[in-house]
Amino acid sequence: MLSEAKTSSHNLNEFEEAVVVTIKELLKKQLVFQLNTTFIDFCTQKLKVPAIEIYKIVYSLVQRKVLVPGSTLTRDEILENSTRTSILKIVQTNPGIHVRELGQKIEVNNSVVRSHLKVLEAFNYIRRKNYLNPKITLLFTKEFPEKYDDYFVIWKNETDRQIIQLLLHEKLNISDLSLQLNVHHSTIQYHLEKLFNFNMLLKQLDGQSIKFTFNTKKLEDLDEFLAIITSSTLQQV
Repeated sequence: MLSEAKTSSHNLNEFEEAVVVTIKELLKKQLVFQLNTTFIDFCTQKLKVPAIEIYKIVYSLVQRKVLVPGSTLTRDEILENSTRTSILKIVQTNPGIHVRELGQKIEVNNSVVRSHLKVLEAFNYIRRKNYLNPKITLLFTKEFPEKYDDYFVIWKNETDRQIIQLLLHEKLNISDLSLQLNVHHSTIQYHLEKLFNFNMLLKQLDGQSIKFTFNTKKLEDLDEFLAIITSSTLQQV
């Protein structure tokens, strides 16, 4: 059996690398990879390794998204496509980018962008976060910390940003916010409910009035998020 001590540039050991190379031989024939006897038997015969060992390795490769059932590609081939590489770079430097914004930046037809996004997601290069209120889909690299996702939704809305900036410094009720921001009460109510649902705000009863303040437990995350935003902006200059 091949040695499992040596690792490759794709974090695969020598045995795993040999299995991937062998499977690529079948994929070149335009076969779609599936976790079935066709691929297991071919690897068994080619590498002279028991089928159970091949199955274990192939299953592990599928779990780690090196191989994806239904695809003719392996993970190391995904970024050989220049459009997919460009999409990944844009998402890396613009975490939380909207799908529509991505299409505008890359200047490629939206259907083509969505097709490439599907491949990048399948192979664990990027992830998407879907929101219902507001209805929006944001994109991140797979390794980007999920705890910052909600902040990107908020920061894309000017009123949300203004409310947070005010409530970081003082407790205010709906009337206070409406007056300071020159925004109708109902609009303020909508944004407060959204921020409250994101656990960004706390409510406090002050006499007959309900006042809002920023949730200080979120302060550290907010500071880290702002640092990320600043860094992302600088990279684009």
